[in-house]
Amino acid sequence: MGPSKKFKGFPSQFKTAKTITSATPAPGFPIGMMALRSNIPKPMNEDWQLTTCPECGRECWYQTDNAKVLKSLYGGDIQFLCTECALKAQKG
Repeated sequence: MGPSKKFKGFPSQFKTAKTITSATPAPGFPIGMMALRSNIPKPMNEDWQLTTCPECGRECWYQTDNAKVLKSLYGGDIQFLCTECALKAQKG
């Protein structure tokens, strides 16, 4: 099976999809990321609900289907932040 024409021009590390084989939570306090509305003005799916980031107050998209999976994985003990706040929290 040859490389996909869809990925022609992408660096090699982006051509191969990795499959998650286990659902083991990462150590530390879990943070779910919500896409900023300024980056994605229209919802990508009907399960996306407009909300605000509890950290900075900017509008972002809460993905209800993904949130259900993460909540079940982490026993409900997860915080959802916009992507920028989540990345800052992981650094700090």
